Amino acid sequence: MESNKETLQKFPKTIRKYIQELWLDGTIVLSCGNVNIYTDDKKPIYGNDLSQGTNFVVCIPFAGKILNWEIIFNDEDLSLAPDFDFIDDEFLLDPDIDVIETDVPSLAKWDIEDSKGLVAVIKEFLVLYKKYQFLKLQDNRYTRQYMEYSLLNEELGITQDEIEVLIDQKESVHFLIALKIDCSNLPPHAQREFFAGGKCLNPGGDSATLKVTYVGNKVTTTVVLSPRLEEILCKTNQLNFPPFNKDSGLVEYVPLVHQAVQNRIQQIRNHYNLCNNFISAFLAYQGHSVLEYDSINFMKISLMLEVENAYSVVTITLDNKFPQSKPKVQLLSISHKKNDIPHVENLAYPYSPKWTMEFLANKILTQLAEAVPMFKEDCIKF
Repeated sequence: MESNKETLQKFPKTIRKYIQELWLDGTIVLSCGNVNIYTDDKKPIYGNDLSQGTNFVVCIPFAGKILNWEIIFNDEDLSLAPDFDFIDDEFLLDPDIDVIETDVPSLAKWDIEDSKGLVAVIKEFLVLYKKYQFLKLQDNRYTRQYMEYSLLNEELGITQDEIEVLIDQKESVHFLIALKIDCSNLPPHAQREFFAGGKCLNPGGDSATLKVTYVGNKVTTTVVLSPRLEEILCKTNQLNFPPFNKDSGLVEYVPLVHQAVQNRIQQIRNHYNLCNNFISAFLAYQGHSVLEYDSINFMKISLMLEVENAYSVVTITLDNKFPQSKPKVQLLSISHKKNDIPHVENLAYPYSPKWTMEFLANKILTQLAEAVPMFKEDCIKF
């Protein structure tokens, strides 16, 4: 799979800036997925040949599916506004010029100098596409789905901007619903990898959506989290959501899913606060002995302890299940090795997850006061 950088090299510089903005803008659609660009014959290319580097297919995540829209620049004059092939015989098959001037002003008044111009055009076309899909939903064949859509708006206040609808060629109906998650309570988190192959992995920030698909009488639901949010919320185990009850409908189900995500966010915050308090207690009691500690997630601290002229490096490590799981306390000798390997022992100590963090830190330090001299004796024998 080629990188975004390699893809850009296939286009004239005039076009590259538009493509870069497409990759970086995270507000084109509700989905947290990336907008992709297909440029070679191994991909699902439609319409004109892309070998000249002035045409490409934009793959837009929409309602849990992918829209393939071909964008065609004039290779003789790249300053002209591009043409669009929506690869859908019904959507804007023969648009009136007034529709373009009124509803797609960024195309009607195309500005070659505006790097965000293409993003603006696609957003304006998507507004029309949403209206087109909404009109299809009002067909008598989709009475149930239309009722679900209406109830989401009337009873839950979910607006047209917060739900995407798509009826595919097999007459399956797809909804993508924004869950409006409050992420302000999340602890600081550095995503392990924010860019891969030149691609922004979390272009739209933290978000959660509910994907719903109707195929005949069958209804399937999937919760889709943005990459960073999934990394945070699913680092211990997968989120479990209640099963969808087709007899109750989306107006009852959406709040259940929303609450499940918010509960996990609160669990993550509670864990972070406990870890913070635990490490802070050691900083308060033994700040002068601290060698280093995790100041972002508060999962680890190392100290140099001296008891009766006996020295030991003590490392205390927490895991994602703390306080249900016991902190690991390891003693490492600074003066005794065997085969160039320092002598190491794990501290055994009483533990209860119900203790306060201050009491737990005090308990560990009390145990270490007894353990460090004994550890020195063990090192001599080692």
